[in-house]
Amino acid sequence: MEQEKELKPIQRLHRAISLIEINDLYALKSSFELYVPPLSITPEKTVLRHDQMSSWDIDEKRKILTCSISRKITGFEKSKFEDDVFVKSSDDQSRKLSLKLFEFSAIINVIYLIKEDDIQIDDVTFRIFTETNAVFNSYPYFREFFHSQSARMGMHPIVLPFLKPLNVKDINEKYSKVSENEIADGDVGQG
Repeated sequence: MEQEKELKPIQRLHRAISLIEINDLYALKSSFELYVPPLSITPEKTVLRHDQMSSWDIDEKRKILTCSISRKITGFEKSKFEDDVFVKSSDDQSRKLSLKLFEFSAIINVIYLIKEDDIQIDDVTFRIFTETNAVFNSYPYFREFFHSQSARMGMHPIVLPFLKPLNVKDINEKYSKVSENEIADGDVGQG
């Protein structure tokens, strides 16, 4: 475990990838709320805001890693935005509510099998793995799920963009500042 801490974040990720393989993926929970009539929502008149949280849980006995990826897509009326920032008004909170067209959220669990008997991966590495690989593995399913659900709700089809993976430099910069103390203190998304 001490050797793990000396590795760069990308090296930790590569090591985790070699020890973990995907086994299953499923939608745990989802909701779709419309705030306006569905046919009034069109892709060209909608600005999307993406929010994401991730967590993980390890069953050491069964050697299973469960990564939960929670995503929320909120659609806002584009004409009420200026440079992707809300137009200020005297009653800003009610203004934001009147701009909201819909909100879709889903939790997708990705199940991985750990190939080694003795798990020698620290929490920081599990965080890196969850926020990169598990997010990337689950996104195509979330994207299709959103598209299907929005069509079922009677909306004009809105296609989410493809997810661009982080490059080596981004991973090293983002995760080199994460420490075991942050995870122990609950400052990051661990389950």
